[in-house]
Amino acid sequence: MKRVKTLPFIVSSQPTKVDIRCCGCKSLINSDQLRLGVREYKSSSWFHYVCFWTNCYYRNHLRGVVGNTLAELVDGFSGIPPSDKSRLLTDASSAPSIGRRKSGSKLEIPYEGSEADGDYELDDNTFDLTNLVCCTVTKVQTNLHVSIRKYFVPRGRTCAKPTKYGISLNCEQWNKLELQVDDINSAIATTQKTLKEKEKEKDKKDCKDKNKLPGKEEFPDWILFSLSWKRRVGVFASGEEVVVDIREFSEEKTFSESDRGIRLKPDQWKQLQENINNINKSLRKLS
Repeated sequence: MKRVKTLPFIVSSQPTKVDIRCCGCKSLINSDQLRLGVREYKSSSWFHYVCFWTNCYYRNHLRGVVGNTLAELVDGFSGIPPSDKSRLLTDASSAPSIGRRKSGSKLEIPYEGSEADGDYELDDNTFDLTNLVCCTVTKVQTNLHVSIRKYFVPRGRTCAKPTKYGISLNCEQWNKLELQVDDINSAIATTQKTLKEKEKEKDKKDCKDKNKLPGKEEFPDWILFSLSWKRRVGVFASGEEVVVDIREFSEEKTFSESDRGIRLKPDQWKQLQENINNINKSLRKLS
């Protein structure tokens, strides 16, 4: 028997004969009112549409989602009216909210060694992305993974070794990343244009929010693409250059970045694109 894939979220505006109570405000939901829900085991937890975005624990897993990815996460999306569909697309495409990061905290811890005179133990399934970052195709039992990871040079040695800093994508996530390359490049061009405009206006603009902490309410100027429920590709300006951040997010009390991810500089992202065909050959060879 073919296994039916269960989507994590559900949306509906169809009338129902059964009373449905909102898990957020605890009041009844009108039978013909737009409602969003989360599937939990064999039942669903329903919310008023507005209550979902304010009270649902998993609300941020539906943030930063664009295009066809929304239909892959939300059951019933294709069946709601166009006006409701447009409303959901607008709300879901906005960036997730995050809490304030503790002062001095960092996602990445510096490690020993330098980039100078470092060689990699390269093989047919490992691809150099420059500056101590490599992409490796691996097979664990029957599962294939594309791992993008930082390397370091141990003291007294010249051969670089992999670190724990990076991310491992399964085949489905890698395919989604490959399909979104053109959109990511468009986002990079848009961000570069915005960055140049900000540099021109920097001396003219009187910033009223000079003392405001960036990132307190949302990801500032991030363009997000979804690879899975928790994994996102972010495009944003870091200093004077635009970077591509492939990362897993965790939701405890707030939707926040985890240490599991990699931040690619422009030359590294370019190298990854140039090696896409070679990476796919390695996946086919190991499958």
